Amino acid sequence: MTSKKPTRKDKVCALLKQGKSPKDISQLTGDSFKKVMEYLLISVGEGIIRRSDIWFSINHDISNVIEEYEYVKEKQLGKEEEARALENVINILSNHIDEFKLYLKLKDARVAHGDMYELISDIELLLHRSIKIVLIRNYGSSELEWWRNGVSLSVRIECAKRYGEDNDPAREKYC
Repeated sequence: MTSKKPTRKDKVCALLKQGKSPKDISQLTGDSFKKVMEYLLISVGEGIIRRSDIWFSINHDISNVIEEYEYVKEKQLGKEEEARALENVINILSNHIDEFKLYLKLKDARVAHGDMYELISDIELLLHRSIKIVLIRNYGSSELEWWRNGVSLSVRIECAKRYGEDNDPAREKYC
């Protein structure tokens, strides 16, 4: 069986997973920033990476400068502080314009929060499976054994109650 040769997109995605920013990837591969972003966004669509993976890879100086400027503006710390913060923004812009724009696009809370919800959901499902495996290993494979002997009565009652109240109940009361 022959293994598939990695594509440019695969290489770009692998570099992102190694902690490289889109700008770094562009410099390493010789691809334009726009092409790197095309590969990364296709990978997001394919479920290989998340948008927040791209966002968190961006140079931290960019996020720090933007957050500082927004803080100064919000707190109205004065013209001198605002001018200093704006100067920092201008300096970052001159060296990192593409990532600066990208950061602002991805800064929307839906990017990070949507991905975090998905991650938390994945963790929850993993915990359910893992706990059930441990209960079965310790108390037996039939539901009567692991459910009754491994889970306290008060928890079983609460699970049954919530199962009955849920408009879209899980497959089993245990969940």
